[in-house]
Amino acid sequence: MESNAYNMVHVAVCEYMSRKDRIHKREVRSNEKIPNKVIVDVVKKCLPSILGVKWEDIQGKCREAWIVVPRQLYCYFMSKYGNVSLKQIGKELDRDHTTILSAIKRVEDMLHCEDIVYTDAHGKVLKFINP
Repeated sequence: MESNAYNMVHVAVCEYMSRKDRIHKREVRSNEKIPNKVIVDVVKKCLPSILGVKWEDIQGKCREAWIVVPRQLYCYFMSKYGNVSLKQIGKELDRDHTTILSAIKRVEDMLHCEDIVYTDAHGKVLKFINP
């Protein structure tokens, strides 16, 4: 499952970089930063498959732990790495911006405490954002 998600990310980044290369007529450097839009697309496409949930579950109203953790991680990655506003994330998930803020704080607290569920999921997703 992870290799499929990695391939999707790799293709998306390569397509973007090749378009950018054609526009600027220069070589693509391996250390070049990926723009926020690419990271947002990567998180949206790959997070559900990496964590074994459906996108509909992340957007849904279920409050069980198996879906809350991916939803909180989605909020965290969109805010921290994609620079998406709390209001935009909330609109996408049909939640208030304060709920998104709470989810982000929860992930940060759990990562700080080295909670195994959060750190494992965070590590899996982070591999695709920063290959």
